[in-house]
Amino acid sequence: MLALGTVRAMTVDRESLYKEVWEEPMTKVAKRYEVSSSFLARVCERLNVPRPPRGYWAKLRHGIKVEQPPLPEPQPGDDLEWSRGSYLAPRSLPTPKSTRVSRTRKKGERPAVHPLVEASREHFKKVRTSSYGDDKHYLRPYKRNIVDVYVSRDALSRALDVASDLFLTLEDKGLRVLMAPANVRYQHVEVDYREGGKRPEYARRAWSPGRLTVTPLGELVIALTLFEVAEEVTVRYDSKLSDYVRITEAPKKRTRYDSRSWTTTKWLPSGRLGLHAFAPYPGVQWEQYWHEKRAGSFPSLFGRIASGIKKAAPKIVELIEQAEREAEERRRKWDLQQREWEKKEEERNAREREAQNEKDILKTIEGWRLARDVRAYVEQVKALVRDEDLRIAQGGPLEEELNWALTYANRVDPLTRLKDDIAKVKAESALELRRCSISLQNAVFCTSSD
Repeated sequence: MLALGTVRAMTVDRESLYKEVWEEPMTKVAKRYEVSSSFLARVCERLNVPRPPRGYWAKLRHGIKVEQPPLPEPQPGDDLEWSRGSYLAPRSLPTPKSTRVSRTRKKGERPAVHPLVEASREHFKKVRTSSYGDDKHYLRPYKRNIVDVYVSRDALSRALDVASDLFLTLEDKGLRVLMAPANVRYQHVEVDYREGGKRPEYARRAWSPGRLTVTPLGELVIALTLFEVAEEVTVRYDSKLSDYVRITEAPKKRTRYDSRSWTTTKWLPSGRLGLHAFAPYPGVQWEQYWHEKRAGSFPSLFGRIASGIKKAAPKIVELIEQAEREAEERRRKWDLQQREWEKKEEERNAREREAQNEKDILKTIEGWRLARDVRAYVEQVKALVRDEDLRIAQGGPLEEELNWALTYANRVDPLTRLKDDIAKVKAESALELRRCSISLQNAVFCTSSD
């Protein structure tokens, strides 16, 4: 067995690996290469080798034929072979090879309203608000596959207009804005909509889109969330409205019996808008915010936003590569840990088997000794009787006792079973020899007759 940390050189090409995983279960093939089955599955993915689906071997055992897909031709970027111990770059998060933006829009192609906002506007009419926490005044549309806009009812109309103008401006500069494809899983990053980024880590906003609003940069995408900034203000509870309302004037001196003089602070929508841009890739922590200082000034940020998104692409690519290296290192450590656990499990099983073998042999010897002592006892009794010129009465108590003792000795003697097995093998061999002899005689007889 290899010591932990040592690596034996093993190399396999795509064709050989394809043949092996379709001839034997992944667990057996993985054991041959001294890796886990999950790691070998990633090797197949990296080499673009199709592997049997779940339940494939069970169906084969029951006579159900499952179609085997052919080995596809290698695509650009596919590895042609894998060596055990070499770095395995996963395909789940391909590093963007290009971050070039699309062409700028020609004059006359600009629509009045961005199509994504136009398609989502009607769905913002069917909304509900949260019943608790800071999100209470923010809208929660019933439809989730719409543009990522998170604002209060009062700011909705202006937010949609700003979103449309922002997306159109980005597309004028070659940055398309669209909804993320349904077949690609991106990671959603919560927006800190509180002013100053003071949103608690344990809190989550009441609504988030089913599919992100993204702008592609070649093979890279950056997700966008337009939100309304929340500010911490002094409020008092209005029993008629069953809600907290802002206090626009200095609170009066609190009296003991006037509940209207009690005040507190709450986070409420401010009417000012902000944009949250983030990289929707697991393990990649990049995000950037733009806030308007006064309501209505957001269009002045459009140029800075477009420039910031374009400049962020190389940094995000670097972070993706770093995340992939860290993920692969975690997977490598996990595989090493699994192998260490498997090694300890094998050692524990070996110790248990050794202990059980010791118990079994001691039990066997104990039975053999007992049978030997019982037979010796029977012989000793018979010898004593003979020495006195006597004989054991046939059918008498002593004869019955001695016969029972011999039967008991044969029952507990492990050699009895061995003798029976030997006799059975000899009988089967004699029978087979007799059959062969008869077949040979028949063959000779047929030849003589001819």
